[in-house]
Amino acid sequence: MDKTTIYSIGAFAKLTSVTERTLRYYDRKGLLRPSSYNAQGHRMYSDRDLFRLQEILSLKYLDYSLEEIAQYLDRPNMDFLSSLTEQYELLQQKKRHIEAVLSTIERTKAIAQDTSSLDSQLIIMIIHSIQHEEDMKSWLSERLPDKFVSSIFMKDKTAEERLELDRYFVTTLNDISAMHKQGYPPHHSEVLEKGRGILQMMEEGLGINIMEVQGLLLKNEARQALEADSDPLDLMLFLNIWTPEEELFLANMFELLLSDYLRSNCNEGGDDLEQA
Repeated sequence: MDKTTIYSIGAFAKLTSVTERTLRYYDRKGLLRPSSYNAQGHRMYSDRDLFRLQEILSLKYLDYSLEEIAQYLDRPNMDFLSSLTEQYELLQQKKRHIEAVLSTIERTKAIAQDTSSLDSQLIIMIIHSIQHEEDMKSWLSERLPDKFVSSIFMKDKTAEERLELDRYFVTTLNDISAMHKQGYPPHHSEVLEKGRGILQMMEEGLGINIMEVQGLLLKNEARQALEADSDPLDLMLFLNIWTPEEELFLANMFELLLSDYLRSNCNEGGDDLEQA
């Protein structure tokens, strides 16, 4: 008859490269009970426990939860191949999620790479926009003409062109936000210069006609389509990172810019905005 080797918890931990704390935790969870206890009440493990621990570690390697491992150990005759197939599909889903997260991080870093002091809320806005880009595109497509949606999401641009435009927009918005925090009024010449840069990017970079956008939003049906949201989940698509004070500042800035833009386009050679 083969002699069974008995191990103290320390020796068993060293043999298996599993910490004593983990072994005690597995005991409390009912996954791996020690074969016996010595006179001092210390846990003692056998070769049989070694095999069971190997099963546990193999299932953990496959990313099974402890609860799932317990179910398997309690039902050794279960259809393990079917379980493996299900686990494979779950891991594929996790893989796709991780790849999407990594892609989001890479794109966020690329957009922010030239800005050493980018506001953390703007970084959150970038991540949110990338994460929900397809849902936002679908939502807007139901409410605005296709050409505007295509322009907003730079459908006809290369990846490099989109990155350059995203970077410019975020950097400029970050500069405007910094000016507001420094106490600049919305009509300050430096603020308006940055704002004009955004309008210029929209027209020249994205191909958006500001006059057409203004006319579209003045139409009741277009405005109502954008504002009539009964589903709170729709509103969650468009993350608002601004405080009420910042919203008012930006609204006043763009109101001044649009008034100047419309005046200039309706009457060429019109006076510029009064500089601060």
